Amino acid sequence: MSIIQLYLTFLKIGLLGFGGGYMMIPLFFIELVDRWQCLTYDQMFNIVSVAQLVPGTFATNTAVLAGMSVGSIWFALGAVAGVVTPAPFIAFLAERYVRPLLDNSKLQGFLKGLTAGVIGIILATGFKLMHSVVIDWATMLTALLAFYLLFSRQWNVGAAILTSALLGVFAISFLM
Repeated sequence: MSIIQLYLTFLKIGLLGFGGGYMMIPLFFIELVDRWQCLTYDQMFNIVSVAQLVPGTFATNTAVLAGMSVGSIWFALGAVAGVVTPAPFIAFLAERYVRPLLDNSKLQGFLKGLTAGVIGIILATGFKLMHSVVIDWATMLTALLAFYLLFSRQWNVGAAILTSALLGVFAISFLM
């Protein structure tokens, strides 16, 4: 995969990533693992996990890590440039042309449908990832703990992921 191909791939992800970083997860897998085969599922899982932990936006963190895994710092910069290029243009167009129409019932329906679609895609991605990652009782317990911390205790994502990672270390070191 060339830097130009990586840039265009991340440009596509940036354009289609309505709903934010979590919505981009299936796009990362589809493009980088399935289509281009420049990363394995395990590599992409690791990139997604680390991208959650480091400061910054999920999309740019993932772009840096994927770019570095595919090539070099130049690939990382190309991936970041691709994923962030659409945002200012889309934000400008939304502010200019969509904001004045926010009271329009058809636009409200469109936005609610878009939101519902994003949630469905995130759920489908979660189930797909679950079948690949949750492979024993320790990973099931870790997944349930993360769900509980996010849903019931309303922890932030980073704290829940870090706690899950520490539980994973404990489970592998002492229980398996």
